[in-house]
Amino acid sequence: MKQSILGLLILALAHCIAAAAPKKDFQLIRTQFKPLELNQLEFNILHAIDEATFTMRGRIVPVEKKAGMFKYESDPKMDLTPFQTPATDYTQRYKIIAMDMDGTVLTTSIQLCQLQKAKFNDFIAIHLDQNGTAFHIDYTVDSSSPCSKDQKPVDPKTTFKTRTLVSKAEEGARPKLEQMSSEKAEGKEVEKSFLQKYWYYI
Repeated sequence: MKQSILGLLILALAHCIAAAAPKKDFQLIRTQFKPLELNQLEFNILHAIDEATFTMRGRIVPVEKKAGMFKYESDPKMDLTPFQTPATDYTQRYKIIAMDMDGTVLTTSIQLCQLQKAKFNDFIAIHLDQNGTAFHIDYTVDSSSPCSKDQKPVDPKTTFKTRTLVSKAEEGARPKLEQMSSEKAEGKEVEKSFLQKYWYYI
């Protein structure tokens, strides 16, 4: 009877410890899985203006039979009307989100008028760490001049002409360290040769 009660107490204690374990432990276990190869990565691209709800814009996917190359594919159901409407002022922001299959979210923004001035010619660069995990996004458009009040309206037929880059950080060279001999490691004196002892007399 005592053994059964003791067993129940141990099970209850184990359950309490598991429930109290910090959530970050799950993240540590999760990162031990083998990272995806470059040709297995895909990113969903969403966009919005200011505080509007994000909607699907397209995907960045690997190019078949071209290792390390990616391309952008627009969502056929994307509605560009809100983004083609001339910006009412220079404070309006065009925001994009890149989300990978693991749920990693990267976000950035530019002036909406800059995107319209560039006629939707843009460039998305996603940077991966050494493990292949996305950690940063760069977003630029083909327009460096400031917006102006007399900016021409966007042609309704204009659509995104997007160039992409997915780059992975490479591990740098490590210094080669020579292993100490067992005699030196144990603190023993290594006997010197005749030349090592008396070279200055020769």
